[in-house]
Amino acid sequence: MRRDNVDPDVIAYATLVSGLCKGGRVEKGYEFFKEMKEKGCLIDRAIYRSLVEAFVADGKIGLACDLLKDLVDSGYRADLGIYNPLIEGLCGVKQVDKAYKLFQVTFQEGLEPDFVTVNPILVGYAEMRRMDDFCKLITQMQRLGFSVIDDLSKFFAFLVGKEERTRMAVQVFEDLKGRGYCSVSICNILMGLFTRMGRSKRCYCSSMK
Repeated sequence: MRRDNVDPDVIAYATLVSGLCKGGRVEKGYEFFKEMKEKGCLIDRAIYRSLVEAFVADGKIGLACDLLKDLVDSGYRADLGIYNPLIEGLCGVKQVDKAYKLFQVTFQEGLEPDFVTVNPILVGYAEMRRMDDFCKLITQMQRLGFSVIDDLSKFFAFLVGKEERTRMAVQVFEDLKGRGYCSVSICNILMGLFTRMGRSKRCYCSSMK
């Protein structure tokens, strides 16, 4: 466009930024974003979302958080498409407490966080053996209307899907069953894990009897 002495409009910029982010060239996309800021262009939430997702995927969590601040300072409210990758990214670098604060912001702003929102925090607490915080989050999820047993089933399915997390899955299960968080679906997931590990088909479900 510039070769024809035509500056890109907002739609063209958005397409450029999105395409560069999806193509693994987030730094270049960020340059266009800053160019838009300098020109006073209206930057919609979708552009922020593309950049946040790409920076998180690239491990640049600080830049992703800076974008959230810029978005809020510009008068926008973030959506789950922005909060969810940020929460996952923060948990990935062991900043679980900061991720939890963002989770709190989501429902304070009237959003409806779901399993995708909380799962990285649950995994982070489990990895650090912060089971009291894990259970406090579950209690909060119940108050917010989450289907906790269903979400715990998804959580365990996520854990056992990665070999390096299978031991953690068993440890978390042992802890939770003593706190009353158990179900047939969760036990079946653990049974499948023990079968793959070549262990007996026991499920540690005596607490259900």
